[in-house]
Amino acid sequence: DDLLSAVEKAAMNGMGLSINTQKKVIGQADFVQGRLGRFSDDYHVTSFTEFNVYKRTNRHAQPVSRILCLAESCIVERDPSTYNICTLKPLADIWSLVRHPEDPQLFTIELISGQSRTYTCPDRDSLLASIIGGARGNKKEKSTDCDSALIPLL
Repeated sequence: DDLLSAVEKAAMNGMGLSINTQKKVIGQADFVQGRLGRFSDDYHVTSFTEFNVYKRTNRHAQPVSRILCLAESCIVERDPSTYNICTLKPLADIWSLVRHPEDPQLFTIELISGQSRTYTCPDRDSLLASIIGGARGNKKEKSTDCDSALIPLL
């Protein structure tokens, strides 16, 4: 309570912002169950297809092994050793898919927010075709025109 009060006061005095905090305490089980927000239920995280990929990030010196899963409305990135969800991105948030010509396994997923994720996968073109098919099938849920937003595989 003291920490929350101090944060509220500092925000109001320093920046003129009012921060509303909840007094209700949630347990770890509640957090884990609801951490993905409206995408927490099985409909959004159950995989139709999975691909073993290596994710390239600035956080790690070497590429990190991941399982990239395509679900009904999302791309789910899982840790292969525990199968826990690392990240989840709605298909409607995809802006473009980039195939890098210098490496036949390298591709990047660019999001509407400006973020991007770069991966390598031996089945790159199959993976990208699956994402395009999922995004086209999912566009009835979101008004984003996925056909024009995605770079087609040619």
